[in-house]
This record gives sequence, structure tokens and C-alpha cells, in this order.
Amino acid sequence: MNNTLIIRREPFPTNESDRPKLSLLLDVVYALVVSDPSLDLQENQQGNQYGTLIYKNHPDASVRKNCGTIFLCSEDGLKIVNPDRVMVLKAIDIAKKIRCHVVDDEGQFHTLDAEGNLIISRETESYVIGDKGKRYPVSSNGTLLDPTQMADYRLENHYSLIQKTEKAIPELAKNSEKKEPQGELIHGVGARKGAEFIETHNKKNKGESFKFYTWYQSFLTGFNFKFEKSPQHLLNYEVNDQILSEDMAFLYAHCSRYPEESFMKACLALRAMRMARR
Repeated sequence: MNNTLIIRREPFPTNESDRPKLSLLLDVVYALVVSDPSLDLQENQQGNQYGTLIYKNHPDASVRKNCGTIFLCSEDGLKIVNPDRVMVLKAIDIAKKIRCHVVDDEGQFHTLDAEGNLIISRETESYVIGDKGKRYPVSSNGTLLDPTQMADYRLENHYSLIQKTEKAIPELAKNSEKKEPQGELIHGVGARKGAEFIETHNKKNKGESFKFYTWYQSFLTGFNFKFEKSPQHLLNYEVNDQILSEDMAFLYAHCSRYPEESFMKACLALRAMRMARR
């Protein structure tokens, strides 16, 4: 296809309303990569740019060789130029996972029907999907079709909107940044460096690795106890084999990037990711 596709949270390119615009957070990209082994992220953070997202399982080696499987990744979304059908379908698959739309540079939406056929259409109305999955119908200028939903919209997307606000206002980010507790304020394996978790994980020592994960679960329990009267801050999710693999992969990825920081920092990042995906 001789066009550009972008996977983004906003269905239309402009938002002239008073509704705060939703962007793609790096936390969500991390979560996508650790939950989809066919993807890899090469970070290169500059401004609002995150790096490149690579699809590794394209069946045509020549497409992989000619960089035809690369998405440019930023807070505006994931962009790919002249994708073939395989990459269009992968874009739609990714969009579904991260609550986004697939739109081309002519403003056309790319979706699949119930039989899996590719549908390309123009729309004058669409919707944005909140952090918890609720759909909010919007007009082509970004206005909520039901203005009474604004309070719910802000509440559901509190995490995303706070992250964006802090990035836009450095002073706010600086003031809101909490210093990591030192010394005796952190107990157990949470005080150990991320590099130690990486070493344990690489040795395939499941017993030791689960000591770290058990600490993370205790860490969540402490958070929930602190916020027991604020349901919007509580985090509870069932841990099955898939979720466990995702969590361990996320912790591993974070500790690999920040090996000198405490394991507690990785737990904070994982909690933030899970809160965003509730």
C-alpha cells in the first residue's frame, strides 16, 4: 500500500474541543512488547519520540531486510510507511491490544469485519477508548457527543492525562517526583539492585526469581492497604501463567534498562503499567 498508517488513540487528527487529548504512553508500548514476542522495541527517546517498534515474524525476508516491518514509535502513535497487507493486519492487531485506531494519511479507518475481511472507510463520527476500555463517542473535531461523559472520561483516563501533563510542565513533573527511599526504609529484595534480579533470572533459578515476584505482590498489597478508601487507586488482578510471564518479562525489561536502580523501582513501573491497562 502506497500510504502511511498510524496507530493512535485519537480517531481524528485534530481535537478542537475542551476534551484532553489521549496520547500513546511509553508504559503501554513496554506492555505491548513484553506481551507480544513477535515485537521488539529499539529505544531512542528524543522529545516525544520513543524509538522504533519492529515486527520480527514477517514471512517475507526481503520485507524484513528492507525495513518494511518497522513502526516509528512516539506519543502520537505508531507510524508505518507503505505497509504491505501483512503489516496492515499486524497494525490492526496491535491497535486492538492498545485501544487505538488504525488510520491512513487520507483519514481512512482500517478495520476487520466479523469474517476477517479488511474494511477501509471514512467516518464523520468515531470514539476514543479509555484506559479501562470504555468507548466515548466523539465528533470529527474531537468533541464528546455526550458532554455529560466528560467527568467519567477524565476519571477513567486520569493516569494517561497526568503523565502527559507532567511531561508538558517540567516544574510539575519535578515537584511530583518522589525520591526513592534509601537504606532501612526499603526492606527485603526490593532494596536490591535490578542487576541482581537480571542475574537470578538469567540463571533460570525459578525459586530465587519468585522471591522477587512475591515481594512485588507484597508491595501491591501495601499500596492497596494505603488506598483502601480510594477504589480508583486499588490494583487487583488475577495472576495466571500468561499474566505471570508478562509481569516477569516487564520486570526483566525494566531492570535491564536500569540495572543500578532498586528492584522497587521496577515494581513501581509494573504497577503503573497494570493501572494503565485495567
